[in-house]
Amino acid sequence: MTSFQGYRDIKRTDTFKLVHAASIISPRTISKTMRSLLLPACLVLLLGGCLSVYKVEVQQGNVVSQDMIAKLKPGMTRSQVRFVLGTPLVTDAFHPNRWDYYYYLRGSKEKTGETQRLTLIFRNDTLVSVQGDQPGKTGG
Repeated sequence: MTSFQGYRDIKRTDTFKLVHAASIISPRTISKTMRSLLLPACLVLLLGGCLSVYKVEVQQGNVVSQDMIAKLKPGMTRSQVRFVLGTPLVTDAFHPNRWDYYYYLRGSKEKTGETQRLTLIFRNDTLVSVQGDQPGKTGG
């Protein structure tokens, strides 16, 4: 029977600890804690509205560098040109001998971007002409 009595005492002390902990967390304590957190939370939200949103650079089309253009030589086949520049963005069904490479880049803080255009003309499946903007310069 003594073991049962000891078991009851352990339960009473655990219950006492729980009751004591509940008395520490009173509605008044919660109210003070909420008030002390409310002002910093409001300040963080208000100051967060003053910051600008991060915007990613928008890059669309085929990236064609000056080195890539320098590798182009008249007489290259279509597959050689495709290996150097990649697949063209636009292939016109009405002009199968013309490949157009377009590139558009808009910086994160710019409203308008940089546009580049490169047109390749083929005759008998060999490169004849390279026309367009030079990479690194703003196109129209």
